[in-house]
Amino acid sequence: LTEPPLHPVPQMVVLISSSKSNNSGDAFVELQDPTGRIGGTVHASVLEAEPKVGVNSVLILSKVCVLLCGKSRYLTIGLKSVVQVFPSRTVPQEWKEVEHSLI
Repeated sequence: LTEPPLHPVPQMVVLISSSKSNNSGDAFVELQDPTGRIGGTVHASVLEAEPKVGVNSVLILSKVCVLLCGKSRYLTIGLKSVVQVFPSRTVPQEWKEVEHSLI
């Protein structure tokens, strides 16, 4: 039996650790989370709609597809998968409120 080439993941949070644009307007990225690293592509539509997507930004993703190529895995990020973007050096307001309550 062979595995299907696409596996949807219900939700994930990733940090973009590196990014390189290609000629079609997409970006090849390396993503990381506490479980490890994975390569991926951010579609040009995401980069147009969310200009703050870049290195060190954090993405909350929903129903994102993981492409299986042999033993390799690859994330494909389209506009419908992006729930929220936290630009580099941005702390969500909820975290600031928690931080202030601890002081």
